[in-house]
Amino acid sequence: MSPHPSGVPHVPDPLARRMAALNLDAAAIARSEPGMFGDLRNRCAQCRSCERCARDLQCNPAGPMRYCPNDGLLNFLSEMWWLRTLL
Repeated sequence: MSPHPSGVPHVPDPLARRMAALNLDAAAIARSEPGMFGDLRNRCAQCRSCERCARDLQCNPAGPMRYCPNDGLLNFLSEMWWLRTLL
């Protein structure tokens, strides 16, 4: 995973927008769970629903996206309120 000049790994725009909508700190997750973050990035980069994702992110970025390969994990992370205090 190549770091961005800011020290945070590159995050595909749809993933960054979805994580922000769910109040997830991408940089904190990348630091604390680099393997999981890499999996999130890779799944997003390989997704075949880019147009649908872009449309949904425009309309309701925190809404359900069951077609998204990261949907389950991102929702799990957003529901783990205690996790945010540890990151």
